[in-house]
Amino acid sequence: MGKFISAFEINILRLFVRPRCFDEKLDLNPKIQFIIGAISPVVIVLIPFLFYQSKKLYVIIRFSPVIRMSLRSHFQNLETRLFACVVVLLFVIYPPVCSVIFSLYPMACKPFYLNQDQTYNITRLRSDLDVDCTSLQVYHIFAFILTVIYVIAFPAALLYLLCKNLYWLPRKADSLTEDLSHENTDESHDSLIANDSPKHPSPPTWLNFLCENYKKEFWFWEIVELTRKVTQTLLITLFGWEDRLTVIITTCISVLFLLLHARYRPMKSSYEQGLQMFSLTVIFINVIVAANEFPNEEEVPLSVLLVLLNIIVLVIIGGEFLVTIVIHLKGIVGSTRNCITQMVHRSSEDHE
Repeated sequence: MGKFISAFEINILRLFVRPRCFDEKLDLNPKIQFIIGAISPVVIVLIPFLFYQSKKLYVIIRFSPVIRMSLRSHFQNLETRLFACVVVLLFVIYPPVCSVIFSLYPMACKPFYLNQDQTYNITRLRSDLDVDCTSLQVYHIFAFILTVIYVIAFPAALLYLLCKNLYWLPRKADSLTEDLSHENTDESHDSLIANDSPKHPSPPTWLNFLCENYKKEFWFWEIVELTRKVTQTLLITLFGWEDRLTVIITTCISVLFLLLHARYRPMKSSYEQGLQMFSLTVIFINVIVAANEFPNEEEVPLSVLLVLLNIIVLVIIGGEFLVTIVIHLKGIVGSTRNCITQMVHRSSEDHE
């Protein structure tokens, strides 16, 4: 069930804990995971770009300028769809890629002392004790570089685009409308302004998935959630659960976000808000259980409880999806039935 949940979360870098159990050649150690994580964003961006450019080149070579002009709207729609796919995929793989980047920080190495005087020691990677940290200097440098150009730059770019499309442009439109209304006092002019005044621009399709579930004043909340996930991942990866400061900060973050969601209720749908509260509660319980030691006889019941809680979240999400499909199908059937009824009624009137 844990593997299924990991696959459901599309955690592609940790679907297999130890692939070398099947074959010695499949040694997916932290170094290989780091390389996969570093290459994944580049591949996600590069493949759609090359596809778009190759299709554009094919049209330029194969068709005349008149046909190319007629295909301009098609390429604009294709560009929008590809850009949406790239942004969504980068958003989905962001937490696992950050995790493999953090796992190769110098602070993710743990020293083991070989004598009581602590004069001799070996340093091993916390995520895989088979890896000696003395051979990871190059990986440490690349981990810091990727932190700047991906871990920090990606959410910062999303926040900038959200702020530009949902905060600056609407305010600019409001100020322009207010200026125009002050300059024109005649009723005819006012009616003209009402018809021609700039409307609030809607966010692009490829950006709408970040804010469509939240209220208008909480357009930035998805970036805040992303920051929460990355912060908790960073603390646990670098210091582990044996560090008391990590336990305290991680617990405080979980409690803080529970309180923020209970206080502001940023989501539009009350159902989705309740689901988010339940999910955050499950995360909080997981943190509390992981941060405390329990007797051996209580480990199995606690493990079963945690798995059941995660399964309940998945069942609720799946139930919502099925209900949405059923409602949509009912709407289609109802509209089709109304159309048929109208057609029959019209044909009967014509016959009379």
